[in-house]
Amino acid sequence: LVVALRVVPSLAHPGRARLPGMADIDWRRLHDATSAANQPTPGYLLHDIVKDVSHAHPREIPSVATYLADCVEGDHAHVKFKALLVIKALAFHVPPFCACMRERIAAVEEASMYSGMPSAMFGDEPYRLVREAAIGALEILTAGEHYHQRYRHMSSRIVGFGNYLPD
Repeated sequence: LVVALRVVPSLAHPGRARLPGMADIDWRRLHDATSAANQPTPGYLLHDIVKDVSHAHPREIPSVATYLADCVEGDHAHVKFKALLVIKALAFHVPPFCACMRERIAAVEEASMYSGMPSAMFGDEPYRLVREAAIGALEILTAGEHYHQRYRHMSSRIVGFGNYLPD
């Protein structure tokens, strides 16, 4: 049994001063979310990754995009599928990540045509799931509309007890 480990550079520098509100990316979460296990990535993990990347220093975002593009370019269908789900979530919620991922969009475009020999157990299903996830990620990456833009109008309708005077 051969296990391939993905090596990610450590971006935490002990002597570097951090800006207030900036956090390090938890690479363990990214590794868990893109594991080769035949189990789905929990939704809370995607939420935590989005939170980590949105609060990370902008210099760290390109390495996240590179890592996820490398996962998509790999051979394992489960890793591809999970990485594409993470890409879609990050691209929708974190505009700087979307810009970095557009530079690596070729990996996602290639995954939209992913196919192979059907397995006896799963048939073509893993390939179909990867293709659909890639198409979803491409739509988000090329649309140019992010979460904050799509739901901006809702913030004007949200009224609390402390900031509203009835007519």
